[in-house]
Amino acid sequence: MTYFPQLWEPYLAPEDVARGQLEIDQVRRIGGSERERGFIDALNMIYAKTDSVPHPKRANAYTLAMGNWPSAIPTMSSARSFTR
Repeated sequence: MTYFPQLWEPYLAPEDVARGQLEIDQVRRIGGSERERGFIDALNMIYAKTDSVPHPKRANAYTLAMGNWPSAIPTMSSARSFTR
């Protein structure tokens, strides 16, 4: 997530897109808990389709993903703090 400083422009530097996507792909191969996969799937919304989907739309998809999936896991209310 450190390649994605949500408060400053550029939101995602071009040189970090490939590095971030590579790390997402690596962690997906490793696997993880449902909680970890939820974070990674949400973060992938930022790194996927950077050449065709504008940043505001990807950021909105990330926010929605971070806001929706924790509700399926009762102990995940703290995850909402990443989007608010």
